[in-house]
Amino acid sequence: MFDEDYFAVAAPATAELVVQRTKMLWDGAFPRPASVTADEQIFTDLGGRWPDAVFVTSDTSTGARSFPIYRTHQLQGSTWRRAAMPRDFHGLVPVYASFAPWQSGATLALQLWSSSPEWETSELDVDPPAPRLVRIDKGQTPQPPALPESATAELIIFTASPAGAISLLGRTGKLHRWTPADNSWKEHITPDLRPHVDARITEDPDGAVTLALCRDDVATVQRLLADTWTPVELPTSGCVTAHAVTPTATWIVQSHIVWRSTTTPPTWQPVALPKITEHKLGHRRLVHSDGWSFVEPPADPPRDGQWTIKPDDLRAVGDALWLGGFYEGGNVALVDHPVAAPLRHTPPTPAAKPVTAKCSTLFLRLTTPPTDTTPPAAVTDLIAREAAADVALVLATDGPARTLGLVWLTPLLDTSSETPTVDPAALTAAKQRLTALGTAITAAWPTTTPELQCWAPSIDMLLSAPPP
Repeated sequence: MFDEDYFAVAAPATAELVVQRTKMLWDGAFPRPASVTADEQIFTDLGGRWPDAVFVTSDTSTGARSFPIYRTHQLQGSTWRRAAMPRDFHGLVPVYASFAPWQSGATLALQLWSSSPEWETSELDVDPPAPRLVRIDKGQTPQPPALPESATAELIIFTASPAGAISLLGRTGKLHRWTPADNSWKEHITPDLRPHVDARITEDPDGAVTLALCRDDVATVQRLLADTWTPVELPTSGCVTAHAVTPTATWIVQSHIVWRSTTTPPTWQPVALPKITEHKLGHRRLVHSDGWSFVEPPADPPRDGQWTIKPDDLRAVGDALWLGGFYEGGNVALVDHPVAAPLRHTPPTPAAKPVTAKCSTLFLRLTTPPTDTTPPAAVTDLIAREAAADVALVLATDGPARTLGLVWLTPLLDTSSETPTVDPAALTAAKQRLTALGTAITAAWPTTTPELQCWAPSIDMLLSAPPP
């Protein structure tokens, strides 16, 4: 899945849901939970295991409060519902803060506590429960270990590996690590971890932990293996925003460049990414170029010249490497091997908009395949010839989706009285005209399915207009 602000991959073998970007408005690929009513609820964490244990935590505050209000929802079918959690504690609500795959097919989440609309921080006269790791899949054994008391007050992030190791990173410069072999927590002082440092940790297949730190655009990377920290030489300056290990290489993203090494210690080589050009991409066409497949091609390639991809995320899933980045026109996702079809999310089905006797705004929705959304000249000529004075061809927003259609422009209201009402004769005539127009459009554009609706759309782009 890929949208303007997040990038997620579900691994078929393990069903791990790998999330690269997390800040996303609810009007993206997923429907907003019915219990969430604020205008700009932002994803803070999305992850779990596809498809039975997918969770999202979002900030549901409206900005009017001095503190955030987080809630966790679980995807059930195509609907988000409040996740089953322990009972509230003195007005605090349990939420999941981050996710990671673990041993024996388990998936872990870090459970924290959030405020509620009726609660202020200063009102809590008892200590909140400590953070804890929980299994979010349906398995019962093994269970994750209790967190060390010294880590819970300073915890920043955690990670886990399918081999069973768990690592916790704290603000005071300590890495707490648990392995099945030790069955206990070990504390490691992390190098160079100071306040206001951006930190990332990853579990490597060889049992090491890689710690990437950045402050003032200066990066350091260290690997912890057998209780020993080893510095990793970097190819250039700038923050390391992603790190991954595949069976054949180690990869990092530094200063929006992908680097690859096949040796230990690493000898970094820059990885060439394809340029975005109209010739290569067009609209939603899958392209394998320079060793990469555009699994979610840009919707609007440049008309002239080319754009350069600036990567910022990557993740190894099985033997494949997935990459997320951006360019001047938006965002893009790639994978390092040929694939049969583009990744695409399925937006929620738009709500029905039946035409009734009280309908004052008619819209003829033109449903087209994702690869065929540009009307041919025969259709635009038909509209201009048959109904230019009565309709406008538009690209409109319908929830998370965009749709093509015709807006009926001729007024349907009878304004002769103090209370305007729909003129039945005008509505009938407009319905007949639009129905006939839909039939003619289908004949000229067979992949299109017309549907007459009662809807005043939010227009993104005007593709035709009535004559002056």
